[in-house]
Amino acid sequence: MIDIEGELLNAVSYATYYCRLPLFTTFKIFNRSEENAQDVTVCISGNELILPTEIPVSEIPHESSMSVTVENILNPKYLADLEQPEKCKVVIKLMQGKNAVCSLKAEVLALPIDCWSGLSGNVEMLAAFVRPKLADCQKILAEAGLQLKTWGYSSEWSGYAGNDRNAVRNAVAAVYSAIRHLDIERVEDKDLTETVCAGDISKIVKNKSATPLELALFAASCFEATKLNPVLVMGKNKVGVGVWLYESCFSFSVQDDIWVIEWTASITLQCSTATICSRTKTQALRPARPTSNRLYAATRSTSVSTSSAAG
Repeated sequence: MIDIEGELLNAVSYATYYCRLPLFTTFKIFNRSEENAQDVTVCISGNELILPTEIPVSEIPHESSMSVTVENILNPKYLADLEQPEKCKVVIKLMQGKNAVCSLKAEVLALPIDCWSGLSGNVEMLAAFVRPKLADCQKILAEAGLQLKTWGYSSEWSGYAGNDRNAVRNAVAAVYSAIRHLDIERVEDKDLTETVCAGDISKIVKNKSATPLELALFAASCFEATKLNPVLVMGKNKVGVGVWLYESCFSFSVQDDIWVIEWTASITLQCSTATICSRTKTQALRPARPTSNRLYAATRSTSVSTSSAAG
């Protein structure tokens, strides 16, 4: 008997392809019989999201398992052109010759290029919307530099050079002041645990409007443009942004341990007393649900069993 077990992402977007993240976080084939399984082919297909792929496996020893690496199966053109979220089917088959010995199906949510899967999805992908090379970031830095001069400080953006925490605080305050002067109109945001539109932050200055999430991403982009390490602090309905006071970062891109967050924020993070968008402090950038589907298929039939991963 041959079994397939694995996990794949709940949601994907062009950022998933661009960052070279695999659709399958785990993919294993189990040969539970007493004989070696030879000339097995893993066939992966689906709608336009999936580039049809065949992975040959010469042999799977008896009573053993092997991991299969599945790469480059997302269709970048489809993801780049997508305008609305769409549920896409993924079909996996194990073939021996012309015989299908095992198969399964799953659904993946494909998102438009300006959408983020929310706290219930792949939280790390929010970083793809931080764009420090935007021309508008340089405009903010120019105005912030003038503000620093009026305060009697250097207008050069030197990041963490010299380990001067006061310089970092001054830089954050100047950037914050410059963004506040834009007088951006607030657009209400949706529940951040669900899929939301992160928008095109390059249009914020022109349109004079943004959701709290969009403006937080724009502020993080400006902070990174000053060579500082930004931190996005998120809850279900609130979002804030700050920077590290010295050149450091969390051990993981997403931190959901409230004790670590509070302890770190108390000594090493510079956050404004009122965030630019929501004007409240929240706790963490953290996932509320698992970010992948667990897959399981077994026996020589084509029966399928899929379920959400338990926390």
